[in-house]
Amino acid sequence: MADDIDIFAGSVGQQYIIAADEVAGKKYQRVKIAVGADGTVNDLVGDNAASDGVASSHVGAIANSRGYLYNGATWDRARVAPTNQNGIGVVQAAALMVRDTDGLFRAVEAGNADNQNKAYIPSSGGYVFNGTSWDRIRSGNADDIATGIPANAQYIFNAGTGTWKRAPTGMNDGTSFGAVPQGAPMLYNGTSLDRQRGNEVKLLMALAARTAGANAGIQTNHNARGVIIEILVTVAGTGTLNPSLRSQGTGDFQHLSLPNTASSTLYVIYPGVTQAGNFFSNVIGRAWGFQVDKSDSSSWTYTVSAQQIV
Repeated sequence: MADDIDIFAGSVGQQYIIAADEVAGKKYQRVKIAVGADGTVNDLVGDNAASDGVASSHVGAIANSRGYLYNGATWDRARVAPTNQNGIGVVQAAALMVRDTDGLFRAVEAGNADNQNKAYIPSSGGYVFNGTSWDRIRSGNADDIATGIPANAQYIFNAGTGTWKRAPTGMNDGTSFGAVPQGAPMLYNGTSLDRQRGNEVKLLMALAARTAGANAGIQTNHNARGVIIEILVTVAGTGTLNPSLRSQGTGDFQHLSLPNTASSTLYVIYPGVTQAGNFFSNVIGRAWGFQVDKSDSSSWTYTVSAQQIV
């Protein structure tokens, strides 16, 4: 059976051919679709007639077999092969595109590199903005990174060097400024950062027999306000022990004399306490010490401990 159908209009002596397609012994009429308002006809853009710049009046007539995008005036085909600097609306169907500040679309790159233009960020890796362009996020950990902070580490910007430093996982004193440990409350000491303390116990002088005065050396106070000092005497000599609290600023140590004792004694130095006997309303500085002098050369056996109180 042949395609098409012949119709003869005998009254006017004309022959008409209606387009048809013969399939399995049956004929299916072939129809050309057009759209438009009353009194107008706009042809549908078909598979073989796909082109750019389709008029807005054809919006409802864009072929289903082609992906079209509006460019602000007309409709353009979505490309299969990605290229850069395509006009608005000409975004590739098979590629991830980003719009640049000039209004054009550019393909997202497949490779990894630093200093990428903001409209060319690779899709295969995480990127961070460095203030001018985009850098890869590193997989390793290192200090003084200028660009591309690692993804698996917390980093802090060091304004002094203009680079990034890892936030240490451990908590240490003397941490350089700009690298504060994760989750650690820190206090600035004028040079670096120290861990914030609670109350601390210190052994100032070990148990020993002494015939002369003794000095506990410099103690570092991080954030305590006062101190409780205990002298524990196990063997007393003659005379008395003459203790003093020492504090150092930028010069020599200054002494706060404490009451003399001939036995085990407790001293409390803390701001705001009622001052009487062995209680002193005072504070301790960052660098402090404790000294025990003697009234004679007899042997005393004792130990000295301290509790720094926040």
